[in-house]
Amino acid sequence: MTDPDLRSDTADRSDLSTSAQIDPADPADPADPADPADPADPADPADRSSSAESVQVGRDAFPAGAAVSASAGGPAGEAASLAGSPGGTANAAGRALAAGSAGLPEWWPELAEARAVVHVTQGTLDVDPADLLRPAMQGLADRDVLVVCTTGGADPATLGPLPANARAAAFLPHDLLLPHVDVMVTNGGWGGVLAALQAGVPLIVAGGSLDKPEVARRVAWSGAGLDLRTGSPKSSRIVAAVDQVLGDPSFRARAGEISAAMAVAGGVPVAVDLIEGLLTR
Repeated sequence: MTDPDLRSDTADRSDLSTSAQIDPADPADPADPADPADPADPADPADRSSSAESVQVGRDAFPAGAAVSASAGGPAGEAASLAGSPGGTANAAGRALAAGSAGLPEWWPELAEARAVVHVTQGTLDVDPADLLRPAMQGLADRDVLVVCTTGGADPATLGPLPANARAAAFLPHDLLLPHVDVMVTNGGWGGVLAALQAGVPLIVAGGSLDKPEVARRVAWSGAGLDLRTGSPKSSRIVAAVDQVLGDPSFRARAGEISAAMAVAGGVPVAVDLIEGLLTR
């Protein structure tokens, strides 16, 4: 059964057309989605408002059924094409095995053998493993998944003893890792969220500080993942969210559509042209 607190916000897309009213730095703000005491109220537009011009992951911005394209080029484009192609898993497995000399951990080949891979990361800023990494590992310990955690630079030993199905590293290259990943659990860092979407990987976001609650809302609103509405979720909520995303192919389909739209947008060359155009006005 779907947990009603796991937000997909599919009925609230129009709310993103209003001006931003969420102050993620103010924990006392009743509209702050980082406040776990704030119930999921679909009638509260302040919980989901933001500038329409900044919306990058809205459903209406990306046509349904768009195919994942490899035209993005480079590792990101390769990741996007692997995520959406029937031969992606086999190709990624071959590349992973060949990359053994590139400083990857010795357990790397297990990625290609796992039934499902759950990547858990807290980025490099909010790195207390008690917030997300440990609850995720503990909750998923009895699941038939491979849990891959990154600590954001800290010694993986700080996580303590790992469950039998968990692996950990300080850092891992997302361009090599994400083609293997079935769902990414993150605290909502914008760079990591974009990397996952570019690779067509659905997300579970536990955003509790800075812009992360807003990022979580946008992910949920887009249909590419779930918003846990707290930066320190309980193990049971993480497990319920993972089960929901793995059991519903629409999340990966939406992530793939967004990946395709990102590739079509043109990336860095288009951004450079736009910036130069502004500078020469």
